[in-house]
Amino acid sequence: MDNNYYFKIISSLYDEYGINYTETFNKSNIFINSEQVSSSKLINKESLFFSILCTGSQLVFCCDEKILNLMKEKFRDYPSSWIFNFQTLNEINEILKKFNYQISPFSHHYYIPYNLNKIDFELKTDFLPNMHELSPKEIIAQNIPQTFKNIQFSLNKNCFYCLAYEINSEIIGICTSKKKNSLFWEIAIEIKQEYRQKSLAKQLLEGVKIHLIQHGYIPYYGTSESNIASQRTAISCGFKPFWAQVLSEKIK
Repeated sequence: MDNNYYFKIISSLYDEYGINYTETFNKSNIFINSEQVSSSKLINKESLFFSILCTGSQLVFCCDEKILNLMKEKFRDYPSSWIFNFQTLNEINEILKKFNYQISPFSHHYYIPYNLNKIDFELKTDFLPNMHELSPKEIIAQNIPQTFKNIQFSLNKNCFYCLAYEINSEIIGICTSKKKNSLFWEIAIEIKQEYRQKSLAKQLLEGVKIHLIQHGYIPYYGTSESNIASQRTAISCGFKPFWAQVLSEKIK
């Protein structure tokens, strides 16, 4: 990945937090009031109470004013390399619980393709015979959301792309991507249980990645810290860890 792409991606992430990356480069950890990022596309509304962005040596803490000063006091000089340490996350969680919040299970690392050069993917436009695109109308007609319940579907064709893997007229795997902002599209994959461990996820992910890069977008892919199989799939398709986020949610 060249420096221009790197800067563009980092800047876009910081923009979601209302921060100018060039003004904070190489500075200590940043702490901002969550009101500053009320329009972010990468942070859901619940996580506006508390979230952390980690892109390398610096942490960005987005906090509700109730906990902003407390987080500054505890984590002003905290090293970014250890923010996902269990003891640290547990300490943060105990603070959040006092305000009826907790760390979200969607707190993890995110991967993007190391190679984002469209020229390298111009000739890779043909899908495998078993893969095909699904339009929003086809998704509804075939009742796809009821079969693949772990994926959030969208019917807006301008903000959503879906690739299906089909065997003997049965859709056994889905890879989708949803537009998050003008640059990023988030990828999700689900394979039926009996068809897993057959490299189908890799084929679907590769297909969606190529489609998005060809259209000038940056696909990103998040997975649980302990989902080693999913991480291997991402890495095998040329994705590399790029940033991490700690998100929060209300305790129900």
